[in-house]
Amino acid sequence: MTGDLNLYASYADSFTPQAPVAGRTRPDGRALEPLIGDQYEAGTKLSLMDKRLLLSAAVYQITQNNRTFNAPDLPTVVYQIGKVRARGVEAEASGEILPGWRINGGYSFTRTKYLEEANPVLEGLSLLPVIPEHMVKLFTNYAPVDGPLAGASVGAGVTWFDETWSGTPAAFNADGSLRTRSSIVRQGAYAVADLRAGYRLTDGLSVAVNVNNLFDRSYYARISSTGRGNYYGTPRTVFASIRATFP
Repeated sequence: MTGDLNLYASYADSFTPQAPVAGRTRPDGRALEPLIGDQYEAGTKLSLMDKRLLLSAAVYQITQNNRTFNAPDLPTVVYQIGKVRARGVEAEASGEILPGWRINGGYSFTRTKYLEEANPVLEGLSLLPVIPEHMVKLFTNYAPVDGPLAGASVGAGVTWFDETWSGTPAAFNADGSLRTRSSIVRQGAYAVADLRAGYRLTDGLSVAVNVNNLFDRSYYARISSTGRGNYYGTPRTVFASIRATFP
């Protein structure tokens, strides 16, 4: 480890008492056991180019035991078998790589899974499928520090999301007949791009124009199930702003 390189690692555990939903009890009559969790994380930070560029990366794992499950067809019963895990990687780069040229970018990988569950249909599935497994964000802005273009600035950004889904899988009876239909909603991978341009008229006055969702990409900002909770993201928007500061 040096002044430009830092390494770290951490561990934490959690203990959270639980109470059942009113009217529900465990099949064996015992009280609910507490929710037990543990978290491991390790990472590094590296400074380059005379500290103008910062790189960072981290890995983590979170596990929870004793999660509860309320069976919809048994309104007086609560099961407690659940065990879930989340693993992930995060990386980021930010800084000024050339005079007036700033960049910021990041990548995240997130994978969640039901390891054990009272409802065996869920085992092996994602705990939070509405969170993209892969996500990339990139942004750059250039503002010349001298010359005829000094005072102007132009920037662009793009965010890419992996495919996601939400809802409940179909359930079947012991004889193979359908008990409840699937309510799953799926969204494919997509990207949203943004642009901006600005000009500093004086030290205290500047103007800017922003274009969000440049290609008017149609996507869900939130998904839930086939019956409810699905909302479209904001379409292409263009807006101008004037900023004034006073001493």
